[in-house]
Amino acid sequence: QRLRLTLGTLGAMALISHLELMRRFDRALRRASLPISFTGGFHPGPRVSAANALSLGITSTGEVVDFELKQAMDPLEFQQRLAAQLPGEIPLYSVAEVPLHTPSATKLLDRAEYYLRLAPGPDLASSSLPWQDWVNQVLALDSLPWEKLSKSGKPQVMELRSQLQELALVDPQDQTLPVPQLQPQDREGVVRWVGNCRNDGNLLRPDQVLWMLRQVGAESLEIRHSHRSRLMLSDP
Repeated sequence: QRLRLTLGTLGAMALISHLELMRRFDRALRRASLPISFTGGFHPGPRVSAANALSLGITSTGEVVDFELKQAMDPLEFQQRLAAQLPGEIPLYSVAEVPLHTPSATKLLDRAEYYLRLAPGPDLASSSLPWQDWVNQVLALDSLPWEKLSKSGKPQVMELRSQLQELALVDPQDQTLPVPQLQPQDREGVVRWVGNCRNDGNLLRPDQVLWMLRQVGAESLEIRHSHRSRLMLSDP
């Protein structure tokens, strides 16, 4: 049986590595006596697979993790028993049974939705900042090449604009936002964006979206908080 959980990493849990998160799941599964399946070989491990590793320091309410069991059980009971062994900052929101013969969440992952809380640098002294103009200028661009170094030290050019599907300014006083609510006197802004999030390297990161905004005049913007709110899977 394969169960697919949607869960979050909040508060201090955003400061643990992906490897440590997987270890916490391993310990919680053992304490809850859940029938998790194990890999073969000299170093067997639990068949727990996150759709995508979350970068350190980013909170989330939309992580997707597959658990493969060696015997079937009620999905809701699995969720409740696992949740009882995890800290409150790793909430389990939903669980669904998916066929074993279908691709894993790792293979189906297509896009991700993020919220970024952005702060201006000291050179942006105006009390009123053109947040919407910056967003509109990024959306109006046809191309945004970004250069990086490969593991071998060779320069590579990535086209970032084609990896960005949505970018929008949101109300920073909206109480439903998954990032800390701003006060009216704050000069920070919040943007929501959707971009490619595939495990083949076709991946748009928060720092790259910040770089896009900097290219249209917001040179000194900094990220105050990043939050991944949803992972979107393609159809099997």
